[in-house]
Amino acid sequence: MAAKTEQKTPAETAPREPTRVQKREIMDILNEVYDHDRQCYCGGETDDTVAKVLNVMPGWVAGIRDEFFGPDGGNDDMAALGDEIRKFMQDTQARLTAAKLEVESLEAVISRVSSMSKTLDQIKDAVGPRNLVRVK
Repeated sequence: MAAKTEQKTPAETAPREPTRVQKREIMDILNEVYDHDRQCYCGGETDDTVAKVLNVMPGWVAGIRDEFFGPDGGNDDMAALGDEIRKFMQDTQARLTAAKLEVESLEAVISRVSSMSKTLDQIKDAVGPRNLVRVK
């Protein structure tokens, strides 16, 4: 009977901690793409994009970033998109408010026309068809 060999996945064989060289590489890139003052990434960078560039685990980048640089804090692209969403929501809310006012105005017009129509029907009933014929 042949011995069965087990194949391990890269995740199983990968070291659980980055090497010193990998840590330095992560630190070097974080120095370039992380804004210390604003405590967020520049542009569209994230823990994942840094990890992909270096071919390391995103958790390693997150750990080093959190310990030496600051919180994730998003990035410029997320902030810009958030601003765009807020402006769009404000504009849409203003349009909705205007539309509600227009509907209320139209409902008032419809109510007035309906009232006028009832008054006309009452006048027609009071005058009657015979009286209308005599007027001619």
